Amino acid sequence: MTIQKRTGLDINEISVGHGPEHGFLLHCTLGNAGSLTRFGNGFSDKMTMTGFDLPGHGKSQDWTFEEDYQNRILAITESFITVPTHLIGHSFGATVALRFAHKHPHLVKSMVLFEPVFFQAALNAQPDLGDRYFPLHTPFVDALAAKDHVTSARLFLSDWGDGTPWEDLPEAFRAAAIERMPLVGAGATSVHQDLGGLLEPNGLSRVNAPTLFMRGQKTHFMIPHIHKALCDMMPNALDIEIPGAGHMVPITHAKHCIEVAAHFYENIS
Repeated sequence: MTIQKRTGLDINEISVGHGPEHGFLLHCTLGNAGSLTRFGNGFSDKMTMTGFDLPGHGKSQDWTFEEDYQNRILAITESFITVPTHLIGHSFGATVALRFAHKHPHLVKSMVLFEPVFFQAALNAQPDLGDRYFPLHTPFVDALAAKDHVTSARLFLSDWGDGTPWEDLPEAFRAAAIERMPLVGAGATSVHQDLGGLLEPNGLSRVNAPTLFMRGQKTHFMIPHIHKALCDMMPNALDIEIPGAGHMVPITHAKHCIEVAAHFYENIS
């Protein structure tokens, strides 16, 4: 692990693998750079992968809340990637990968993305989904606005955790989740809007990099719709469901995900 200044913030970075190709890991909210290392280790002979703790996570500097969170993470990602690279992203991290690919398609060799929470993609394609999504999402939004971070953390993890009941989670994990709830709010605008123009006519449709979307069978109902909307736009994308998994699929079902991704990488090599 190394901490360096990137875009003015102290950012902790890690390296995984020793292969000849370049890979880049982008983790989920409430995770850290190590969250995807089990998956990444499955390709340690193929790639040398770099990852970093998002601001406010792990050993990176706390977030300042002075600008859009996703925009800053995109800028940090840009500071790392200078050669064609395989992107691997989960949840919020996967939304950053999509923005990077849209902005720098020549620097993306492939993408393996686990459940990007780009809600606007699904809502743009199927506006009626909002009739179900927003009423379910409102209690979390209200708790966050009221700074009731205990309630917001409980609600967030019931939708986006690994299925463990709140009461059964380790106390230290619950405390960390409660502390980081403002970071979820910081990223909310970017996943409910299209800040980078990805949904425009010349948006993700110009990203030709082979892309594998993986999602858990038991995940949030919006994820299959998000994947479909993205696959419909991207000319070289496919969507795979992992049986028995939820939103934390690359962590809870890493072995199965490695098997699927290995076949994907073999086909594009």
